[in-house]
Amino acid sequence: MPVSERESLYTQILPLIRKYPSFNWIHPDLYHTTLQFFGEVEDAKKLSESIKTTLFDKEKFHLYGLGLDMFQTNE
Repeated sequence: MPVSERESLYTQILPLIRKYPSFNWIHPDLYHTTLQFFGEVEDAKKLSESIKTTLFDKEKFHLYGLGLDMFQTNE
């Protein structure tokens, strides 16, 4: 995620961060977009190489989202 997008997202959620300071908010440097979650993978290196090979000659694209979600824990 480009720095400008992370900064924009942070600015937009800053009121929530201030309203709910007890939440475990992550640093904007760690913001990312998950296109596919693979869970536990035995051979992560093999999977990574396969993805690189598949996407090697693909053109850039724009991605638009319709919402956000969050991970929750019962701590």
